[in-house]
Amino acid sequence: MRNLQVSEEGADDMVIMKEASTVEASVMKLATPEGGKREGGLGNRPSYTWRSLLAGREVLKMGLHKSIGNGESTSIWGYPWIPGVQASTLTPMHDSVWRPEKVSELLDPSINQWDIIKLWSLFDTNICQKNMCIPTTRMDCADQWAWSGEVNGNFTVKSCYRLAMEETWSQNSLTPELFCEVPPTERCWDECNAVVPVKNSDRDVPASLKWLKPSEPFIKMNVDIAMKNSGEGSAGGVFRDHEGMCVGAFSSSIPAMMDVALMEAIGIKKGIEVAREGRITHLVIESDSKLVVDMLYSSCTHMSRLSNICRSILELCSQFDECEIRWVPRSCNSSADCMARAALSFPGDKVWPDSIPIWLSKTCIADLN
Repeated sequence: MRNLQVSEEGADDMVIMKEASTVEASVMKLATPEGGKREGGLGNRPSYTWRSLLAGREVLKMGLHKSIGNGESTSIWGYPWIPGVQASTLTPMHDSVWRPEKVSELLDPSINQWDIIKLWSLFDTNICQKNMCIPTTRMDCADQWAWSGEVNGNFTVKSCYRLAMEETWSQNSLTPELFCEVPPTERCWDECNAVVPVKNSDRDVPASLKWLKPSEPFIKMNVDIAMKNSGEGSAGGVFRDHEGMCVGAFSSSIPAMMDVALMEAIGIKKGIEVAREGRITHLVIESDSKLVVDMLYSSCTHMSRLSNICRSILELCSQFDECEIRWVPRSCNSSADCMARAALSFPGDKVWPDSIPIWLSKTCIADLN
């Protein structure tokens, strides 16, 4: 990457740093000019490699984002850093004398949280909700670039190609006569695999396709999300004790993130916060999002948004006397799925302490049969 043969004009504008030791870092630097420099053009007699890099630069911009640490190196208005929000579309809601430039100006270091007053003075409700979903657990670290196309935040050519072809593929429809209709509520492959108990990543895959009672003194929380066509979603969860009795439920709205796994993780986090407020000490968490559960059993040291959310989930889990996280097939998570779907019509967040909505009782009873 350092030895690319480019024109003199193009070389002046290249943002590939000399200390970049990997192709991934070089690609990210190329796609995201620092210091307000203008982007390099083709120049005179550009090499084939340089032309190829420039052609793919727009695709790189679609997948790159800043993972927030202390916020000191991230421009509020120039970089993509809020999930589901393009940098070019972010503007202050009101014209005012105060216009911060760096994300660090929106953080309150005394409490390691976002400054809610500053956020609401700058952005509308939708942007503020998305902003509040960004964990602030890395304020002692520098901001870093990450790639949205992979769960671990690392750039790969395969995921970049997938992102480039996404619009084209979405316009292609399969011939319906060639395929049989599969019920949308069943995840056949996952559930067939779940019949046989397998030890994987220090956790047992459930040997049953039915909901199982937790052992005493644990409270089991089943959690799931549902989504609207607009991309906005809701999380729903049900708490049950060792006898299978419902001891609480919750629902919560989730802003559009353009990332289902990220929204699943946010739903789990909100459920854990409800459990903490309800003074539960022994908690079992069940989710049918295998991607999120696998991430929670990893080191969570990646720079992806999902990894940051999962790291904050693990910090919350450490505040319980005991806390277990399990993946279950969707047939074991029907009550949470029902709750999440119903929550699409609920405004804001709701908590049912010591009980559940009456319309959910039929599904919960079916879990016990």
